[in-house]
Amino acid sequence: MQSILKCCAGLDVHKMMVMATVQTEDENGEIKEITQSFKTYRRERRKLRDFLVKHQVELVVMESTGVYWKCIHETLIKAGLKVWVVNARHVKNVPGRKTDVQDSQWLATLGRCGLLRPSFVPPPDIEQLRLLFRRRQKLVGQIAGEKTRLHKVLDDAGIRLGGVVSDIHGKSAQDMIQGLIDGLPPQELVKFARGKLKSKTKRNYSAPTR
Repeated sequence: MQSILKCCAGLDVHKMMVMATVQTEDENGEIKEITQSFKTYRRERRKLRDFLVKHQVELVVMESTGVYWKCIHETLIKAGLKVWVVNARHVKNVPGRKTDVQDSQWLATLGRCGLLRPSFVPPPDIEQLRLLFRRRQKLVGQIAGEKTRLHKVLDDAGIRLGGVVSDIHGKSAQDMIQGLIDGLPPQELVKFARGKLKSKTKRNYSAPTR
């Protein structure tokens, strides 16, 4: 395979360890390879950074393995290194080898030959916004689930409050539910009606009886 870059590094990232391989092509076209392992603690990440800077790496390639790559990526980006996070599925579609050392070697080879595409990594502010949005989505889903559960509990007890009020989590409905919990009879729950619901109850109670 023809080289695009003269010096490329491949990182095989795990929870507690990073295997780094630097491949350098000399003037004669020969490939020199150095492989070294590092822990994922902060001090070891700085050692990895210095190791890559020392060898004047043009491109660092790593797989997007879980969330373990994020702290490594941040450390290397702050050092001014060019870092690509690639899709693991894309890498595995290219025939390669499976051990930790060989995985880092294979990433370095693919990166040096220009056979990989980087994944989108949002800047820190956008990443924080995405985390907040996902958290909000999760909370909204939980609230919707609790509303559905409350509907089922009331229906199972023979209380069709959901057919009377438009929002079972509105102020009127919540006061009525609290009244039921306090043991108030249904006739007394009408006083908790507000707004349009209150006008409906007035019309119902003012209707002529036979």
